[in-house]
Amino acid sequence: MKKFFFLFPLFFIMGCSDSIIKDKLVLNSTSVLDSDSRMVVIISPYVRVSDTPYEDSITVSHLRMGDIHPFIGREYVNNSGKIEVWINIDTGWIKAENCKEYDSIEKAETAARLLLE
Repeated sequence: MKKFFFLFPLFFIMGCSDSIIKDKLVLNSTSVLDSDSRMVVIISPYVRVSDTPYEDSITVSHLRMGDIHPFIGREYVNNSGKIEVWINIDTGWIKAENCKEYDSIEKAETAARLLLE
């Protein structure tokens, strides 16, 4: 029993050493946090791409179901008391309800292929 009381503080001090923690702590990259690999797949038949994330913005192009584009960012817009979510892609802004996000190009391609079957 005396050994336990003697060894307990020793283990406690060793267990709190930050050199041991630093050596064992390995952080893997998380693709969900990596915006460079995130993609969106268009899920609506026909989608308007705008120059800004607002209803009264200029239409710059259109997309079709199954199109894949890089995810750049997201913006929340208050439209007469209703919050709308807009997604920024490489060609402009689309409403979030028209697309689905994926954390890799492979997943996006698979989703687009299954969507069009």
